[in-house]
Order: sequence, then C-alpha cells, then structure tokens
Amino acid sequence: MNLLNLITKQNELALSVAKHVIATTSAKTYNFVFSPASINVILSLLAAKSGGPTANHILSLLQQASSITELNACPPR
Repeated sequence: MNLLNLITKQNELALSVAKHVIATTSAKTYNFVFSPASINVILSLLAAKSGGPTANHILSLLQQASSITELNACPPR
C-alpha cells in the first residue's frame, strides 16, 4: 500500500471517530480539535500491546497492516 492510500485511510478513520464522538456527546456545543495522526498512533500502540483478537480487530479497523509485525515495519507498505 502506498503512502497516499495510508494517509487517506488514516484520515477516513479519524473523521469516522470524530463524527461518532460528536454524535454521542455534547461536543456539538464546543470547539472540537483532533489529529488523524494521533488517533492512528494511539490505535497502533493499542494493537501492538493488546495481542490476540483485540489486536486483530484494531488492525482491521486501521486497514493498514495484516499483522503487528507488518504494522511495525518501517517504512509503511
């Protein structure tokens, strides 16, 4: 996967998370700032530390890698 596709998927995920937060909280009346990169990093760290089915679920959500080893590979594929 090339860098442009990774960034696109990262932004789509971050927007999806932001929409969910706005829809389910009182954030509608406040300024709301988020970072797609930060959301991606946090989810990647959670996947790396959780292992098993939880890691697989987070990896499928990220849509960037099929395993923790692939997720940790540098540079991204």
